[in-house]
Amino acid sequence: MKISLVEALTGFNRVVLTHLDGRGIQLNIKQPNGKVLRPGQVLKVPGEGMPKKKSDTKGDLYLVVDIEFPEDGWIKDDKALKKLREALPPPPTADAPPEDIEEVDFEPDADMDDFGAGSGDPRAGGAEWEDEDEDEEGGPQCAAQ
Repeated sequence: MKISLVEALTGFNRVVLTHLDGRGIQLNIKQPNGKVLRPGQVLKVPGEGMPKKKSDTKGDLYLVVDIEFPEDGWIKDDKALKKLREALPPPPTADAPPEDIEEVDFEPDADMDDFGAGSGDPRAGGAEWEDEDEDEEGGPQCAAQ
């Protein structure tokens, strides 16, 4: 179930899917006391799942929460950013920092497929596995029964 970040934080009341029989399934999610929906959270809707074989009853419907984040650049000015920071909980406080601190550069759009590339490990960086026994003849064979 795809929801927006604002819906995850504040709740919503809308149709989230169309059932196989054509009915819209509506959820009214209220978020009291700062409760939030989290990515991967599973919501169970009793009696709205797949029909049970040779029965008029239905199983349960399970919805996995997928939160869609806003596009880059959605917030336009510093005043709005300040209001957002004031509304959200503060970031966690860090433990005592080490004496030696170095600020480093980073790549914001890295790909985990490149993890370990250049290490020489055949499992890293998208390298293909090579089977050493692939070209050998006389290996184990399936015996006819």
